[in-house]
Amino acid sequence: MRDVLTFAVQEDDRAIRFYAHYGLWKAYQALGDGERAISEARAAKDHLKFGDEKTPETREVREQPSATVAEVAPKRRRKAS
Repeated sequence: MRDVLTFAVQEDDRAIRFYAHYGLWKAYQALGDGERAISEARAAKDHLKFGDEKTPETREVREQPSATVAEVAPKRRRKAS
């Protein structure tokens, strides 16, 4: 899937990028790597706007709650004053 993503970036094909991120999301999810899975789900969601197809994959990504995406964001630490 990473090779497909590399190809899609080189060819500037955002539809293929969506499906590559979707596939990586599902693969990381199956492997139990929640952080990477959520990151890939976020990337897939970012590429939804470049396609107009209504497929089971696009529907599934659209239905993902934003909270799962927020869980990936790094937490900011306070600096001592």
